[in-house]
Amino acid sequence: MDGDDPQGAALVLQTMSAMPSGKTRLVVVLARAQAGVQLGFVTGAHIALYKPISVERVGLGLRAVRNLMARERRRSSERIAVAIPATLGRAGSGTPVVIVDLSDGGAAIRCELPLPSSGLLTLHCLLPDTTGPFMATAEVVWQDAQGQSGIRFVNLASSSRQILVEWLKAKARTEKKATSAKAAASSRK
Repeated sequence: MDGDDPQGAALVLQTMSAMPSGKTRLVVVLARAQAGVQLGFVTGAHIALYKPISVERVGLGLRAVRNLMARERRRSSERIAVAIPATLGRAGSGTPVVIVDLSDGGAAIRCELPLPSSGLLTLHCLLPDTTGPFMATAEVVWQDAQGQSGIRFVNLASSSRQILVEWLKAKARTEKKATSAKAAASSRK
């Protein structure tokens, strides 16, 4: 929507909301000034691009959108707390890491050494109670000063995806049973 045309922007949003696919939308406001941006966010915009539009500004806006989407995807994937030894690295070299939580889309890991901030890495491990190795191509999406990092799985072979999905389902069932048993025990007291 264009922040210079508030009435037109409102009409676009109203029309989009009435469409069947209008519930899943990403609204970008194009604005010359702060007032246009504020109007955009009041009417439901997710991201603002300042006029005049440039490649750099669009790039910054798209990176923000990508981060928003990744955060939403992370929230929608159930994460299982674990402590699994693994290696993470490029061909021929691997750094020992510990996976501290795991989902179908990525993992949080602990590592004593800083990880490369760009490029693809390969994660290798053996998930507990599985027979085959798990391997994923991943990228580092965040790191902190305490040695924690988040990685996003970019590519999983079908065998690794199957191992991971089945393991996560089994782990979730086990945790659900344990939670139910604890709740039942505490209600008897």
